[in-house]
Amino acid sequence: MKTLSTKKLCGIAVLTAMSIVLVSLIHFPLLPAVPFLEYDAADVPIIIAAFLYGVPSALIMTVAVSLLQAFALGGNGVIGFVMHVLSTGGFVVIVGLFYKRKRTFKSALAGMGTGILFWIVEMTLWNVLITPLYMKVPREVIVKDFLGYIALFNLIKPTINCALTLLLYKNTHRLFDKVWAESHKEKGGKDMKLQSAPETEQAEKSEINPIPKVFLSKSVEDTYKLAETVAKNLTAGEVVLLDGDLGAGKTTFTKGLFKALGVTETVTSPTFTIMNEYRGDRFKLYHFDMYRIESEEELSELGFEEQLFSDGVSVIEWNKISDLPEKRLYVSVKAVSDTEREFEINESTDI
Repeated sequence: MKTLSTKKLCGIAVLTAMSIVLVSLIHFPLLPAVPFLEYDAADVPIIIAAFLYGVPSALIMTVAVSLLQAFALGGNGVIGFVMHVLSTGGFVVIVGLFYKRKRTFKSALAGMGTGILFWIVEMTLWNVLITPLYMKVPREVIVKDFLGYIALFNLIKPTINCALTLLLYKNTHRLFDKVWAESHKEKGGKDMKLQSAPETEQAEKSEINPIPKVFLSKSVEDTYKLAETVAKNLTAGEVVLLDGDLGAGKTTFTKGLFKALGVTETVTSPTFTIMNEYRGDRFKLYHFDMYRIESEEELSELGFEEQLFSDGVSVIEWNKISDLPEKRLYVSVKAVSDTEREFEINESTDI
């Protein structure tokens, strides 16, 4: 997909450049007892990439930054390259997989916590094995005199970088989305600038009609009432992610949502077309069904990013995209009985 690939490549390139700049400017010993172990902030953009673009992209960045750090920025050559790839690579795999499974703040924290524990164990062992070769001292000396300091360093470094990631991620994501949206508008996307309700009106509606966290629907009419409440709270550029088994009621909810947003035509599931487009009262509306899509790479060839990053509202069933707009609503649907459906709604699924 030309647009998705272009945006993703641009994002990876920018984050890689940020990582290289950080490792060039910020590197110093954390603990005087082990001055050969230096802190650097190069991993922060790489962790952000794991959240934004997934594990493969973060691993590509890890290898690229490690090569430059080891051989062009005064690093420790082959040993430095191997150690950086092992530490950062293992960490971003864990963090990225946790966040891919469920894109919530709690999931991100769980991934970071697990990743830090893995980092401590893995890198302490590797330091014990490799440091004697680097320092040309017996391994027994390293274990006796430096093991505690090595373990402490491998706790402090990823913890600092995780804290920096949590501070910077949301603003980075917002900036990337804004720059990408502006670039589309500059290319003549007048139709992308759709009329939406004023922010004050949206705020008033949210206060009067708050979205319930949990809702038990006993009929199609109940589902439509919930969808109407959700519709009143939606803003331009928002994405609604629907999760649930086949037949749980995702399409029924979408029909009620689009009806509440002013769609008068028949709403059908885009199982074979992947996406259907509708015109509502306030937004253009896009309904995605990615059940038949095997991977994000396959979806990339279809070219739907202009819709996802427009001022419309997108509803996605069976989501396969890791890089989504920041404004997202997560709706989980579960069949309780033949007629009853339980909805769980999370208005903030991002970090």
